[in-house]
Amino acid sequence: MDDPPPKGPEAVDLAIKRALVTRLFRHPAWVRLVAGRRETVRGRQVHPAYAALASLEKLARRIGPAGPRTPTSERRQLALGSWTVDAEPPTGVYGEDLTLGSDGELPTSIRLYTPQNVRSQPGPGLLYIHGGGWVVGSVASHDVLCRRLALGTGFRVASLRYRLAPEHPYPAAFDDARRGFQHVVAHADRLGMDPRRIAIGGDSAGGHLSALVANALRDAGPFLQLLIYPGVDLTQSFPSLRDFGQGYVLEAEKIDWYLEQFVPPDVARDRPDVSPWFEPDLAGVCPALVYTAGFDPLLDEGEAYARRLTEAGVAVTYRCFEDQIHGFANMAGAIDVARAAVDTITGDLRSALEGSAS
Repeated sequence: MDDPPPKGPEAVDLAIKRALVTRLFRHPAWVRLVAGRRETVRGRQVHPAYAALASLEKLARRIGPAGPRTPTSERRQLALGSWTVDAEPPTGVYGEDLTLGSDGELPTSIRLYTPQNVRSQPGPGLLYIHGGGWVVGSVASHDVLCRRLALGTGFRVASLRYRLAPEHPYPAAFDDARRGFQHVVAHADRLGMDPRRIAIGGDSAGGHLSALVANALRDAGPFLQLLIYPGVDLTQSFPSLRDFGQGYVLEAEKIDWYLEQFVPPDVARDRPDVSPWFEPDLAGVCPALVYTAGFDPLLDEGEAYARRLTEAGVAVTYRCFEDQIHGFANMAGAIDVARAAVDTITGDLRSALEGSAS
């Protein structure tokens, strides 16, 4: 279910926060003031905009301490946050909600984004799977990002609605992602896509699900995988979880909570169909675009997974945005360096899609 827009006092509060954030990030001197002293970790510092954002979050917690953490409260918090820092959708993209499938099977619900500059004949497309720790997030929370991807590439993007934990724990989201990709391929003509040239991608948990689908459907699967700060090791074995697990918006304690909601106690987290990192043989997996953030608890696993794909003979484009944090792709409306990073990702994706179209 998509997040309902705010009303009444909530709408007023959101409008005030959006105005303050927008004005703050237009003035670098203000940003540096709010950011305060930045710690050097692994020889680098986080961009002042993200340090300022973290300071504002700390201040908000002091003013109004959060209540008990529940899926409902976390979903609303993410929705309001996305409307605050990436609220203005780009023009020139048409969105349409569609249902795909056939009798006797669970249907697939998507929002199809068609840019005005799209080619008339069927062309490459992308199935996008939103992030949010498998618990929060929605098509609505990633609407602006998907519009940016569609407009920047000139190709259609289908954003997937999938079942969330804890109401629907693993493997529900994986099943929905795999079936969703197969439905998009089966209905490619209706969507204006070439079934042989459909990519799959997502951010964070969506990157995790995209990698699982790419591994599972090697013979008749996506021709490209787009992984934006993906979580690929659900056993949490990489050191960046410790180095960047506090003070950079996404914190280790929240990741633990997400995983508790998503993975049932009787499911081993080192299974290859749970954690892509533990897939023993990555040969034959489709080419990958992999992106990480330098101040992200998931940094090391994303970088290591890109390296393993390369060693397996997979064509990989890998970039680390060293001064950025987890979630930057949803902050492009307010933070210039986030917008620049999204533009880079979109450019890489456009080149990959255009190459497949030639």
